[in-house]
Amino acid sequence: MKRDPMLSRLLELRKKSEQRACEALLRRHSDCRQAEAQVTEAGRRISAHATVARERERELLEKLVGRRVSLAELDRFLSGVESLQNEARRLRTSENAAKLMLHRSTAAREAARAEYHRRRRAAAKLDLMVQQHNTNLKRQDLALVEMAEEDHRWSATAPSDNSSQG
Repeated sequence: MKRDPMLSRLLELRKKSEQRACEALLRRHSDCRQAEAQVTEAGRRISAHATVARERERELLEKLVGRRVSLAELDRFLSGVESLQNEARRLRTSENAAKLMLHRSTAAREAARAEYHRRRRAAAKLDLMVQQHNTNLKRQDLALVEMAEEDHRWSATAPSDNSSQG
């Protein structure tokens, strides 16, 4: 019996689909690692800025402590503190954006993982079906061979029976 080329082609297509889903999952996993690194880096920058900001505030304050301060000096101090706060706010916004990107990357990775598993199950199911189909074809081939052998044996014994009757 001839093997079914359509089933073979469908199995090949399912395997390719599974491979593409696996590649997409790997890309999403890589995106997640990059997003995690960005979140970590943003946290590190915030921490470093906080350390520098505390030191800078202390320096600015030490210049003012223990003496008379003009309004311009006080304004410069407040301006410096405000600048440090603006930078901290900008860094927190950057960290929040990185966290949002991580959340989205994680969701995309989970969706890609689910799609990969769905395609893998479909390919495995079809592979099992093809194996069962091939097993059935082998059984049919074996049955046909056995039938042919029986026909051959029957035809070999049948003429000798006819010659004894005639």
